[in-house]
Amino acid sequence: MASFWNHFINLPGGYRRKGLGRWFQILEDRFMTLFWANLLCVAWALPFLVSVFFFVQTWDYLALAGMVIGLAILGPGFTALTHICMQLVRDKHVFLWHAYWGSVKRDWKQSVIFALMVGALWGTLAYAVRLVSAVQGGLGPVYTIVFFLNAFLVMGLTLFGFQQIAMVRLPFYGVLKNAFALIFAGGLRSVGAIVFALAVTGVCLWFYEYCVWYLLLGIPALTVMTANLIFCPVFEDFFPEEDE
Repeated sequence: MASFWNHFINLPGGYRRKGLGRWFQILEDRFMTLFWANLLCVAWALPFLVSVFFFVQTWDYLALAGMVIGLAILGPGFTALTHICMQLVRDKHVFLWHAYWGSVKRDWKQSVIFALMVGALWGTLAYAVRLVSAVQGGLGPVYTIVFFLNAFLVMGLTLFGFQQIAMVRLPFYGVLKNAFALIFAGGLRSVGAIVFALAVTGVCLWFYEYCVWYLLLGIPALTVMTANLIFCPVFEDFFPEEDE
């Protein structure tokens, strides 16, 4: 028990805590970096979020087109957020605007294509859930399991795909192949990162009326950072820092 609480006390500079203590250490040392990185990503997401709002209200094709354009804008911003979160997890010093804008300029092509691809997957899944719910009057246990497994795969592809784009220089085919492989190669850490991201997303969607507060209080950055922190040991096994 004493060794557990030692992770939460003040320790010498440069000492990396383990487990949950590591999460609190990142918040303690880098909270403002996460906060401002989150606001930058939210700014990149505004066209998409506004288009989603109008699409839900009107189901208009113009709003749908806005969502597609918004996704293309959001992709590079989300890659940059992932890049900063991974740098913080790896104990790298980050000059926020330089790192964020540098990632946007460097990775925007792959980010746009990948964002449109995973956006189409998430949109198809959401439409399927809505259609089955309307036809069947709800989701039974079988459909619930099927849709959860699909969401698990798409979330894994989303997390690890943006991570690959942000941290590893690969052709787009390599990004897709690695992202899909890491869902299974990461074992329990992959499962933990994906289930955590799904749980946070589910809670935010269930209590959607507070979505503005989620965005402003840093839930996107905290979710990305935590998922990457869970998965980081696996990532470093496959992609050591000197090979980044």
